[in-house]
Amino acid sequence: MRKTMGAILLLLLISGVGWWMIADERDATYEQIVEVQVVRHVTKQFGRDNITSVKPYFVASESSKSRRHQIAVQLKSAPTGEYRMYRVLRNKVEYIGRSRTVRPN
Repeated sequence: MRKTMGAILLLLLISGVGWWMIADERDATYEQIVEVQVVRHVTKQFGRDNITSVKPYFVASESSKSRRHQIAVQLKSAPTGEYRMYRVLRNKVEYIGRSRTVRPN
């Protein structure tokens, strides 16, 4: 009985650690969904012709998945090299701010 309980507890511990590690990693599918939503939002605001580049931006230090996956959009009308940062929070595109640099992922 003790061995069975010990094995079950060990299995729960291992699966809990594995689940936690998976939840903290990048999610490529979620990143693509966020990118599509942000591009639609920016297209409505500024027009598709005004978008120069769209880059994913992953912030590992943030606590939630929606805060970690951000999208940087560079517009033709923006000052040289400036990106507008967006994220999706509760299915709404949220403008975070501007950045001059976007580090490669």
